Amino acid sequence: MAAELIRRGVLQEGEYLNILQKICDDREVSVVTCEVILEAVQAWECERPVGGKIVHHERSRTVYADLLEKCLVPYLLDIIGRHSVKAFSYHENHINHANGIPQDSAKSKSKIADDGRLIRKATLVNNDVINSMIKEKVTETIELKLVPKLSCLIVYLLGILSAAEKDGFSLDQQVNLQPSYLSLIQVFEKITESLSELTLDNIVAVNELHRVKILSLIIANLLRDKSCQQRDEFMIPVKTIVDISLNLVKGSHDADITAVLLTLIVQPYLESVIKGDAIVMKLWHIVKDFYAAGEDFITEEKNATGFLILCFLSEHTSRMSLPLENDDMFWKIIQHGLIHPNPLSRKRSQYVLKRAVDICTSSTANGYSKYMLWQMNKKKEIEKLWYDFFLLIETLEEKQAHVIKPVLEKLDRLILASSKNGFHVSWVLIIFHRIFSHDNKNIRQWGLMKFLNLKFPEEVLMNGFLSFVTCHLISVLSDYLYYARDPGLPPKTSSAVGDQLIVFFRNIISSLSISNQRQFLCSLLETIFDGRPWGGIPLFYLLRSVAQIPCTRVWNYKVVKNATVNFEGCLSTQDVTLRSGSQCDLLKAVFKHLSVETSLIEICDIVGHFRRKESWCRGTGTWEMIIDGLDVFNVNYDNSSVHKALAASMSSLDCKDIVHPSDMALGINLLMEKNCRKNDNNRGEFYTESLLKPVTNFLRDCHMRPYLDQKKLAWTLQVVAATLEIRYDVPSDNQGTELKHDGDLSCLVSGIISVAQLFINHMDMLNQPHDLDTLTLYLQLFGICSSAPPLRSTMKNLYVQILEKCKSLLEKADPVKVSFGIIVLEHLLLFHYKVSGHSIREEYHQLFLQRIVHNIPPLTQRRGIEGYKSTEFTSNLLLETTRSCWSCIDVLITKKELGSTSSLAEIESTVEAFLTEAVSTLGRLNAVHVFQVAVSLAPSVVKANLWQELVELMWRSSSEFRKGCDLYRTLIGYLSDLLFHRDAIVKPDNHKFIVQISQKLLATGEAAQGIAAHMARSLIMPLSERAVRDALPSGTLDELMQDVLVPLLMFGYVFRKQFKIVQDTVEYIQHSGTTYSTNILLESNWDADQRARAITLRFLLSLNKEKSSDRSIAEATVQGIRYQYAKCTGDRRDFGNSQSHRYKTRLLQAFLLLLPLLDEEECLLSLSWLCKGLIKDHQQPSVRYIQEWGIALIVIFHPNFYPHLLKHFLEGSKERVGCVGSFLASLTHVACTTEEEEVLSQAIQYTLPWCMAQHFNTRLYAQVSLRKIWHHCQAINATAVLDKYEPMQQCLQFVVEQGSAARNTLNMLNDFYFKVFHPVQHYTLQTIVYDLPCLSLLANDEWLTVDFIMGAIDSSILPVRSEIPLHNMDKVLAESSPAPWVIKAAGETSFPEDNEVSGSPVLNVQRKITPWKSMISELTAPLDLPDMAQQRNLNPIGKVRTCTSSLCALYIKKEKCSSFLLFQAEPKQQRGGLILVASLIDKPPNLGGLCRTCEVFSVQEYVVPSLAVLEDQTFNSLSLTAQQWVPVKEVKPDNIAEYLRTLQNEGYTLVAAEQTANSKKLSEYSFPERTAVILGNEREGIPCELLQLLDVCVEIPQFGIIRSLNVHVSGALFIWEYTRQHLTKPTSG
Repeated sequence: MAAELIRRGVLQEGEYLNILQKICDDREVSVVTCEVILEAVQAWECERPVGGKIVHHERSRTVYADLLEKCLVPYLLDIIGRHSVKAFSYHENHINHANGIPQDSAKSKSKIADDGRLIRKATLVNNDVINSMIKEKVTETIELKLVPKLSCLIVYLLGILSAAEKDGFSLDQQVNLQPSYLSLIQVFEKITESLSELTLDNIVAVNELHRVKILSLIIANLLRDKSCQQRDEFMIPVKTIVDISLNLVKGSHDADITAVLLTLIVQPYLESVIKGDAIVMKLWHIVKDFYAAGEDFITEEKNATGFLILCFLSEHTSRMSLPLENDDMFWKIIQHGLIHPNPLSRKRSQYVLKRAVDICTSSTANGYSKYMLWQMNKKKEIEKLWYDFFLLIETLEEKQAHVIKPVLEKLDRLILASSKNGFHVSWVLIIFHRIFSHDNKNIRQWGLMKFLNLKFPEEVLMNGFLSFVTCHLISVLSDYLYYARDPGLPPKTSSAVGDQLIVFFRNIISSLSISNQRQFLCSLLETIFDGRPWGGIPLFYLLRSVAQIPCTRVWNYKVVKNATVNFEGCLSTQDVTLRSGSQCDLLKAVFKHLSVETSLIEICDIVGHFRRKESWCRGTGTWEMIIDGLDVFNVNYDNSSVHKALAASMSSLDCKDIVHPSDMALGINLLMEKNCRKNDNNRGEFYTESLLKPVTNFLRDCHMRPYLDQKKLAWTLQVVAATLEIRYDVPSDNQGTELKHDGDLSCLVSGIISVAQLFINHMDMLNQPHDLDTLTLYLQLFGICSSAPPLRSTMKNLYVQILEKCKSLLEKADPVKVSFGIIVLEHLLLFHYKVSGHSIREEYHQLFLQRIVHNIPPLTQRRGIEGYKSTEFTSNLLLETTRSCWSCIDVLITKKELGSTSSLAEIESTVEAFLTEAVSTLGRLNAVHVFQVAVSLAPSVVKANLWQELVELMWRSSSEFRKGCDLYRTLIGYLSDLLFHRDAIVKPDNHKFIVQISQKLLATGEAAQGIAAHMARSLIMPLSERAVRDALPSGTLDELMQDVLVPLLMFGYVFRKQFKIVQDTVEYIQHSGTTYSTNILLESNWDADQRARAITLRFLLSLNKEKSSDRSIAEATVQGIRYQYAKCTGDRRDFGNSQSHRYKTRLLQAFLLLLPLLDEEECLLSLSWLCKGLIKDHQQPSVRYIQEWGIALIVIFHPNFYPHLLKHFLEGSKERVGCVGSFLASLTHVACTTEEEEVLSQAIQYTLPWCMAQHFNTRLYAQVSLRKIWHHCQAINATAVLDKYEPMQQCLQFVVEQGSAARNTLNMLNDFYFKVFHPVQHYTLQTIVYDLPCLSLLANDEWLTVDFIMGAIDSSILPVRSEIPLHNMDKVLAESSPAPWVIKAAGETSFPEDNEVSGSPVLNVQRKITPWKSMISELTAPLDLPDMAQQRNLNPIGKVRTCTSSLCALYIKKEKCSSFLLFQAEPKQQRGGLILVASLIDKPPNLGGLCRTCEVFSVQEYVVPSLAVLEDQTFNSLSLTAQQWVPVKEVKPDNIAEYLRTLQNEGYTLVAAEQTANSKKLSEYSFPERTAVILGNEREGIPCELLQLLDVCVEIPQFGIIRSLNVHVSGALFIWEYTRQHLTKPTSG
């Protein structure tokens, strides 16, 4: 107000100075005070010149000096004092003391949250402290506004006084500038002291951001005064402050603090000094210290603020002694920033890179760095490459695939240039890195396939490409989603990525020299097995590709050994088939790339880390590969490292490098196998004897040596056991061929006899629990020997002696010896009982009956061993004893077919008595044996009425073992066997209980694969017995069929993405035959869910139409199918391949198989059910096909149902027109299988009306159906029908042959369903379960082959009696393709293939504007740095939300850029003179949209009715944070008139966006530079009284009917027109 009075000449000099003196005397400084003084002084000094020259008044200078010395500078010093560390610590301790908070924990309790959330933790704080915190928060806000105003005012007053002194104005003696300058020196010193007190600990421990802001704002404003810049006494402390700031920048990890220090201290200092090279170089070295670099990439980032500093440095490259562009470290940091996970860091790096490229391209010299290949003669080509690079890197920040897709073809040009060394390959790798980290999976998939197709020469590969493969690509390949099989690929094939990976690695190896091959492959192996967790799918495909690399021999033993050790840790959680496949492939890779200098014992050590029973078992292809691969190594088979190691081990076991027994055994077997293949059998025996001589010599007569080395004995026994196991534990299919040299190990017979004698002699000496390991070692060896042909007879004789010793142990009183006796007895029962005679078996019965069976409960339930301390050894012995007891029972009862005796019957009855108790208390070790015994005793259990109780106990007990999936599946399998035991099923009273448990089992089967398949087999086995079915009265099986069998028919859940990929990969492995050992060694469970359905379908095929019991089963099953189908049917259409879609398909498939067994009544019900399904549901293709086919078959089999079909047709057409096409299809199939003219005539009669239907699909179906029926009539010569409908047929023929109708009809006629499908001839199992699912594009895991169903269970157990043929007589369906409408219904959009992306050149693409100003931390946005040259008077009417863009633009290039527009950074932002007044607008969405428009076009100020609208959700949804970057002012609608008058006084032209009688057209109006546009209310526009205040009204020309535009749109048009006229004009100079 004072300034306005001065301008109007109302306020005289005396009054003006009195006001200033009054303020000086009061010494109260506030934001308003500073604004009033500054505006008044500006008005007095600048707007009242005398004779064109400012007149210096003596009194005014005196008042200014007093104001500085007595008021402003002391207040500024007081603020600085409050922000010292000591003052802050005192204040913090004061608050903590008031709260009773200990000093040590004060820091963590003193933080105040932002945005009005005052306290982060809910603590008990008294009201005084809360008020103090609130006051402190308010004070911080006020200080941020006050300090810039205060310091700016000080600088301005000093400038006036300095100018007066410079002009020679004689001041009064009392007016001395020296105290003011001394005070300023004190200000700088105080700031230096406060900043130097800051340490990294302070910054981390408390919120120092506000303090740094305050001190930095003071420095920034004071440095604006040229008089300060010219005084050395000022600049010396400023230089110290800058050095302190740089140290804080170096240690701070807070981007906000770094931004404040750089923009408010370092930047003003550099602008005020001529030489700032040292500061700039010091900043660069700070940035370099933030990063650790490898040969090609940044390996570690210590501080994330480096990119912020680089943005700052990019403005001062001219001050650097050495250009950044010459330093490779600079480019590495930039590249690291371009792939940084933080979007803001990426954006900053892009900006710096553009600046660097701009500098390079504007140079006239060639080249800078290897990363910036610059040649003047190729300037345009290189500029184009960088254009493409920046276009790609910016576009990849977008989320939408449609924006990114057209740009990707630009990558090809970069790749081509890189392959010719015209563009450094690292920039191409940056693009790929960004692609790999994109959110869109289709873009990532495309990028991976593109990358795997790359092929570069060696020079390019060595420029970081290989490092990228090992450091980044391997991590990318760990995502299992990349290996999903493409929908177009047939089953049992590998993924496209997996196949391309093989080509990729082959291309790399073929391009490298031997030394580089070694470096790359060793690095690759180390990276793969560096301890990272691997999923089964990625690891399999990666190792498969490595195994396919051509032989190199570059891996040494140490590298491979470390890899195999880590590889073992990756196997535990993987599917067994994938695990086996990965091991086979890695073994292949090892034998391809392992150095020929590797010794045989080292080879054995490597192979020993692989699981023998999953990979290299004898008789497998992997074993043959190992044997054949030994030829390339330098192995002396007569004196190998195995010979030496064996001899050394037998002489002494004290050496450090003792060979593991399993490795030694493998080496022995490899040597024997290799020797046997080279020589005849006699030579083989001699060689084996010579090889094993150290072993046989040690074992011979070992029982007679009293001082036998027990450590050496244990090692030797392990070697012998492992040797025999490797030799004779082979796949059953290979025993005949692999064991032709069994005599090789006959040299061990005498040694084994000696060992057995030693064992017999020392059995009494095994009397401590820890001797269990020794006993186990002996028994393990004997068990393996009993399976080895050369030793089998020897062991049979020795077992008789061991049996006698076992009896003596069982008679002992020592509980440990009794336990050992039970364990030995278990071994004898497993290996001797079956091959012994009747007398010996009876002896076993009596021994077990007399010594063990009656003592089993106390033996298995004890918690300790009497007389022995409770240790780990006693616990293990107790568990092993319990397991052995139940194992003995299991053997005796399950092997009773060898001969049942009275003693065995007594054992069974005794066990039955405590079986339920054993089930309820079983442990993990004996669970399988107890459950198996329960199943073996099922007949007696059922007879004793213990069956239901036992099943319930088994269900509860098995639930405890859910975590051990394999064990759990085994237990549930035994539970299913007992639940569906034939003796239980034949009792109808048990059926309800069976259904209850079955439902639980089915629910469990969802999580544990294989349970449903075992359950199906357990159910079908008793039902397959004719005696069981005939023994049950009619209808008693209905409950089981409907509630158990039907759920099994529909069993199988939608696989999750990962499991589907696992299934596809396992299917591929199994289809690979002997390439993978798993196909010989293991039985995979991958198709377990399909087997459950296959078994039940197989049962349906065994039902005989001639048997009434089978017909009853069929009817009950169909009723269950209809019930379950109704449960699957919802209100909405099923998604393709969803769970309900699959359920419906499976149920309908089963229905088709049962259709021949149904009587007429059931068929009529089924016809009605199928027709209603067509009417109610809009089905997926597979369901619709079967429904239509089923309706046709029922009518074909029962012609008398034809009227019912027509009735349902009419009802359906009235209820839902969409079902007409399905009814027409069924009607057509029926008509084309009959020769009855009445049927054909009715079919045509019901089809004709729909040939002109309004609905296109219905009309098309009708026309096709009519043509097919007509052709059938012609084929059978149905003269009456042809004559009757000939005119209509001719008319229709004419219609359908016009335009596109002919093409559509022809396409439909070529559909297999109308062209080749025959409802009766193709009524086969193959069509139902395989051909039709294929042609309806059902997921391929739903396709069941006939062979798979027939192989689900043996035909001797379940013969096929169905009338339905198994196979089609022709191949027309197998050779057909899905219909177009099916493809459309099942199709899904995906990212195009590479050839689609780059097929035709893209001339233009979307490119979003990058707002570079947001690179500065948003923290600096609200800081107010007044610009004295541009500052406008502030209006006290409205509240202002300022947003100073000068700070935000500090990193934007200021000098004029080169003509290469791509690399020009945006010029320093200049806000225009446009003010948009929107105070009359009510709706937040309109205000939010206008705010966004104001920010985009850099409006000077945006006026809203209330600042509260900025918090509105709808406002923010349209503004998108624009309010943070545009100055927003609040002017209430009631104050708008006064505000507009103020604008007029300031020289603004007031323009109304309104249609009035005198309004001008927007296209014809020229906006003055200082313009304020006033927008009206959404409904009422601008009030008449306000129109009178405005200078001009402008309207938007309209040519439509609607009278007005939305206010947001109108405002945007006005803003753009102003921008077009002013801000887009080229500037001069």
